[in-house]
Amino acid sequence: MPHDKSADKRYQLAQAIMMRERQIDQVNAERRRMQAALDNYETEMHARLEHTRELHEEHMARGGIYLHRDDMEQDAAREQLIESTTQAYREQAQTVFAHTLRRTESDIDDLQQQRDNLPWD
Repeated sequence: MPHDKSADKRYQLAQAIMMRERQIDQVNAERRRMQAALDNYETEMHARLEHTRELHEEHMARGGIYLHRDDMEQDAAREQLIESTTQAYREQAQTVFAHTLRRTESDIDDLQQQRDNLPWD
C-alpha cells in the first residue's frame, strides 16, 4: 500500500488546528471569568455604597448633621463612578478578547488552508 507523503504534515497541521481551537475555548472561559469578576465587583461596590447610606441614615436618626442634598449628589457621583469604571473595564476586556479570538480564528483558517492544499499522493 503506497504511503501518503503528506500524512505527517497533515497530522501536524491537524494538531496545530486542535491546539488553536483549545485556545479559543480557553479565551472564552477567561472572558466568562472576567465578566463574572466585573459583575461581582459592581455588585460589591453597590452593596458598600448602600451600606454607607444606611450608616448615614442611622447617624441622622440619632441626631447627626443632615446634608441631604450634598449627600445625594455625592451618592449619585459614586454610582456614576461605579458604572463608568465597570463599563470601561468591560469594553476594554471585550476589545482584547475579540482581537484574540479573531487572530486565533484567522490562524485556524490559515492552517486549514495549508492542510487542504497538501497533495494526496
